[in-house]
Amino acid sequence: MTVYARGRWYHYQKIIGGIKYRRALNVQKGQESRLKARIEQVEDEIYASHYNVPAERRRPIKLSEFTPVYYERKASKKSLDRDRQRLPVIQTTIGDRFLSAYGPAHFQRLESALLEKKLSPATVNRYFQLLRGLF
Repeated sequence: MTVYARGRWYHYQKIIGGIKYRRALNVQKGQESRLKARIEQVEDEIYASHYNVPAERRRPIKLSEFTPVYYERKASKKSLDRDRQRLPVIQTTIGDRFLSAYGPAHFQRLESALLEKKLSPATVNRYFQLLRGLF
């Protein structure tokens, strides 16, 4: 296994049974936090291709589908009741989209909507703390 940079982009190389597989990781320099997950995904694709088995496809998931999973994973969290109050507010404000589709514009809209409701900046920070934990 080899990870190398070509220009600004990372690439991956794996040799299996004397056959060399090269794939672009579609991760730029400076995005190293995404690198590990992307390497695992590309490695699974290479193994599936080499051994002629279907690769497991991860389907995108929406926020409404992920909230029960989040509640289950955070069952021991002391502030889970607050999260149950805040997540519907977040979902109605920024909409129910795929998790990968959210961007800075959505979060800026959420921040301005919360501040328009006369919530304190500390409370707005709690909403964003919930989002950081969720993502």
